[in-house]
Amino acid sequence: MARALRVMLAAGALVLGASAQAQEAGHGRPGGARNGRMVELNGFMAPLDERALLERLHTFHQQEVTRGTLALANAQHPEVKTYARAMVEDHGRADARLMAYARGRKLTMPSRMKPMSQAEKRSMEAEAATLRELQGMTGAPFDSAYTAREVAAHDAAIGLVLAAQQAFNQGELGALLQERSQHLTQHRQQAYRVLGQVHPASALGVGGAGEGRKLPRPGDQPR
Repeated sequence: MARALRVMLAAGALVLGASAQAQEAGHGRPGGARNGRMVELNGFMAPLDERALLERLHTFHQQEVTRGTLALANAQHPEVKTYARAMVEDHGRADARLMAYARGRKLTMPSRMKPMSQAEKRSMEAEAATLRELQGMTGAPFDSAYTAREVAAHDAAIGLVLAAQQAFNQGELGALLQERSQHLTQHRQQAYRVLGQVHPASALGVGGAGEGRKLPRPGDQPR
């Protein structure tokens, strides 16, 4: 139970880390949506460099496939397994499409994403620590911790994609981001629903973390 609680607390910290990255980059002030390297939307950051953005999306897809594969082995609740299987399949397809786009642009993805800020480095370290915790869990504690992490991870990914759309809203990449924003929102809703089934009290806590600070929505404008 203590291990599950640590993972659920880390889930909330994942979304808050995006705000820390924005503050670290000097955003959040009127008219400060860009600084030459990043674009911000409601506290969420996205790189203005196309390759750096693709690296972050690629990393997220890989993380989803890794966590989903683990959930298929370690989860107990059938709804968690169904959700995990959908994540493995959807993010696997999305990553294949993203990599094909990158190859067409002659952009190579590194084996490990390089952080662009200290806040992003801390988020990457927290993700690695959370995966180690999940690998040591099974059954009901795993179900709660995994789905809580999924809600927070999708909150952060939605913020990344919608912030990126402020800069990349045309052509094939613009279409890819638009499609991802819709799918990620659906995934987040599914994860929150499943979390409510396996651990209602956790859903209230994580939902508060996700809804207490305004998530970007399509059509939002940079501050």
